[in-house]
Amino acid sequence: MTTFKHGEAPLTKEVVGYLGPKNYDDLQEADAAAGFTTGFNKTIDLGWFAFIGRPLLWLLQKFHGVVGNWGLAIILLTFLVKGLTLFWTTKSMRSMKAMAALGPQMKALQAKYADDKQRQQAETMALYKQHNVNPVAGCLPILLQIADLARVVPDAVERGGALPAAVHPGVESTTSPRRIRFTSCR
Repeated sequence: MTTFKHGEAPLTKEVVGYLGPKNYDDLQEADAAAGFTTGFNKTIDLGWFAFIGRPLLWLLQKFHGVVGNWGLAIILLTFLVKGLTLFWTTKSMRSMKAMAALGPQMKALQAKYADDKQRQQAETMALYKQHNVNPVAGCLPILLQIADLARVVPDAVERGGALPAAVHPGVESTTSPRRIRFTSCR
């Protein structure tokens, strides 16, 4: 607690703040503008998938620079991710189709070994091996796409204006520069 006496010089504090969209580049430059470490650049948290998220965020920003609309940039990024995972997606679809074809044989194994779950599982795995079916292959592409897009898309929407600009192209994006800087408070 600070006590002030009449006639003393007023206490002056400088407060630096950023009010605006979470534009990654602006937040990176905040330290230089403030003259000290602000920590603003840590407000965009990409979580465990940062090693994937950072390149995707960079690419999303490049797409936005080309098309000028966050909604279209997200759509372009989605197409790119889908294109890159197309091999695994087709492999997944083939595996799921092969598993569906094995449905009647699986039901027969379940009925035959209803009392012996361990034997039922062993026979099921032998059936998969005999027909070259991988039950996990159907999940991999979906997990890759969810991991990629689950962090980038909400962040782009949160950064400002991506959703309104994507749904209604006539709506001005809230990501246009609007900076307010408080330099001192008394």
